[in-house]
Amino acid sequence: MWRRVREEENRQLVRQSGADHVVVSSGAAGQMLAMTTIRPAAGMVINNLLERGPGLDLIERPAEESELSAPPRDAAGAVIAVVRGNEVLASDDPQATPLARGDRLILVSSPKPPASQH
Repeated sequence: MWRRVREEENRQLVRQSGADHVVVSSGAAGQMLAMTTIRPAAGMVINNLLERGPGLDLIERPAEESELSAPPRDAAGAVIAVVRGNEVLASDDPQATPLARGDRLILVSSPKPPASQH
C-alpha cells in the first residue's frame, strides 16, 4: 500500500499504520528543485515523466522469452530497472544480469501516436 505525507516526520507513523511505501511530497519537491538547479536537463526529464500527456512514460513489462539469459541492456527498449521478486535492481546492477524467468522490466518510453484510421 502506498501513502503520501507532506513532512518527513510523519513517514514512520504512516509506516506503522501499515503502509508499505511512503512518499514525502515536500522532500520529493526539494530533491527535484535541487536536481534542476544542478542538472537542468535531468530535471526536465523528471518533470516530463511526472506530467500527463505527450512526453516520456515509465512502463513495466515482463521479460520476453527471447530476452532471458541476456543482460538488461540487450532487451528491447530503454530498460532502467529490473524487478526480481520484491527487489528493484538498476539495469546496470550486476545482480540484474542475466534476465531470468519472472523478471519484470521498467523502461522509459515515449507514447506511441494513435494508429491512423482509413
